[in-house]
Amino acid sequence: MATTTAIGNDATDLGSILQSAMAGSYVANGAGQSFTVSKTIVIYVNSTTQGPLGLDLGGGTIYSNITDGSPVIQVVVGPGVDLRYLTFANLTIQGNGHEGAGIQIIAGGNDRWVYNFGIENVTVNHVGGYGLDIEGSVFEGLVSNSWMTNNAKGGAYFSHLVDGQASALHWFGGGFQNNGGAGLMLDNGVRDMSVDGAKFIGNAGGGISAGNGITSVSNSDFQDNHGQGVWFQNYGNFTDNTFETSGTQNVGITGWQNGGSTVVGNVGTWTGSGSDPTTLANLQGYGSVYATADVGKVVTGSSLSLSGFGGGNSASVSVGTSGVALPGLSAVTAATTTALATTNTGNPVETALKAAVATGSAHLTDSAYSVNAPIVINLTNAGQGPINIDFGGAKIQSNIANGSPVIEIIVGAGVNVSQLTLSHLLINGNGGEGDGIKIVADGNDRWMYC
Repeated sequence: MATTTAIGNDATDLGSILQSAMAGSYVANGAGQSFTVSKTIVIYVNSTTQGPLGLDLGGGTIYSNITDGSPVIQVVVGPGVDLRYLTFANLTIQGNGHEGAGIQIIAGGNDRWVYNFGIENVTVNHVGGYGLDIEGSVFEGLVSNSWMTNNAKGGAYFSHLVDGQASALHWFGGGFQNNGGAGLMLDNGVRDMSVDGAKFIGNAGGGISAGNGITSVSNSDFQDNHGQGVWFQNYGNFTDNTFETSGTQNVGITGWQNGGSTVVGNVGTWTGSGSDPTTLANLQGYGSVYATADVGKVVTGSSLSLSGFGGGNSASVSVGTSGVALPGLSAVTAATTTALATTNTGNPVETALKAAVATGSAHLTDSAYSVNAPIVINLTNAGQGPINIDFGGAKIQSNIANGSPVIEIIVGAGVNVSQLTLSHLLINGNGGEGDGIKIVADGNDRWMYC
């Protein structure tokens, strides 16, 4: 479970507070206090440690008086170190324009790792570097509901470093506004980034710069960035994004491919005067493009194969009334759809799930657990999420024999779950249980999405 400690009202030295939290493997929790930082807070991590550990200021602000181009907060991971569950949450960094990055995380080699980090509800404004700078072997991390604004070099920067590779990265919600470079830059080979539900507004270097490709961009909004909303090379997948401009953003998506890309359900909107001179997508290079349900001008080079609905690996489906033998199905009864009550078995797996629902994250440390009765968790908070539970590679042995699921998560009426992540576990059944993991959202008045 997450260990936390409160920051006292008389605390003044944020560097010592963060150093102690990192050394003690806990999250230092503030209650909205403000701190002034005149020199970089540098944290060297030289031994393997697991948290969650880091800083949650509870809405507080860090004011930077740094003027030598150094980061405000820097975490440097040493050789042989496995650092897990690094957390920065609920804080604002207010720069003066003469420091470097707001938060910098460095793991410069493949002999060290920052794994499953979390940055949640963090705003970095007006620093001289990037708002967020992550380099090296940093992976399986989530940045959620965070804003990078008015930063000189750009919003957020992700880069391989030496032979350390940044990968399995996720950006959910929040956004990038009025930065001096790209809102989001993937550099030096980084490409394994998924972006969902973010806003990119008025960035001088475009919304996204992805020189080696990008895994996916979905449900995001690009408004009046300079030049283009997204620039990429090699491959990219773009779904249900909007591109709005009055003139500065002349193309929504542009790239040179060496592989396949998808452009599905994207919409370009011209808000300027006169006829619309913009292009939704301009794709050149080699490979293939699957494009369908887009609104706007799509241009593809002669060496790209273009397919729409029914092309590529997608299926065209028609509806008929004959020629299909339907299997017999059990009747749906009230007992089938009635929500089960949350269980209270005291099982450590159940306890961890409840903690993740309450706090946003939890992790298990033992290698094996037994589950003798079904675990049922009801989600009832209207603004629930993200929820992240890491089982740390644990094996869950099911001894359930009544056909019930091992773990069942039920989304209640009016509940909007922004993200649920269950990772690194093995469920070993006995054949007498039902599903391993069952997630139920029974109604159009509740949602679960990533």
